[in-house]
Amino acid sequence: MMSDLMRHRRLMHTRRVTCEGYLRDDGLYEIESVLIDNKHHIVHVGDRGAIATDESFHELRVLLLIDAQLIVHDIVAQTVHAPYSQCGEISSAYGALKGLNLGHEFMKQARQLLGGVAGCTHINELLTPAVTTAIQTVWHVRDRLTVPQAERPPLLPNAPCPPEVGQCYALRPESDAVRRYYPYFYIKPATPAGSVAETAAPTGSSPELSLIH
Repeated sequence: MMSDLMRHRRLMHTRRVTCEGYLRDDGLYEIESVLIDNKHHIVHVGDRGAIATDESFHELRVLLLIDAQLIVHDIVAQTVHAPYSQCGEISSAYGALKGLNLGHEFMKQARQLLGGVAGCTHINELLTPAVTTAIQTVWHVRDRLTVPQAERPPLLPNAPCPPEVGQCYALRPESDAVRRYYPYFYIKPATPAGSVAETAAPTGSSPELSLIH
């Protein structure tokens, strides 16, 4: 059980990542992402000397301006706190991401442009949740998730396949979820001759986590 791991311990480090998506009045979207690291003990590192427990060890911010097609119109990266004074000098390099699409190749392109000494390790880390937040934000508006499902226009047979289909286990093309909510993109699974169907755990069951020794 997880509780078996939660004894005789002392908090050393906290990382907080917050990402928020906004719809602007002009129809564009802003994705604001923040990464903050705190040490729970005084540390002596870099140009700042002693960094107290109430100071952020790292504080990095990324603001993306995108459209409904996930094209990056603008990006601002900011280093508010870091252990070395030169850390913030690389922030302007993130302008290289303008014009890219936040689709499945985006992180690969970002690593090629800004990986290693060409960028900041922690800003690069922050890009991943920023991208998934952007997708969730645009999806919310695109598919009118505030409207009850029965009141939304149905997907048509000739419509493009929604980008979420085929990107995770629950929405694999042969899943029951795709059969129910994306019927035109459902693929009936092939059942090998003589095979026995696996018995799935009941929906909503919560097995306890445990370590295997």
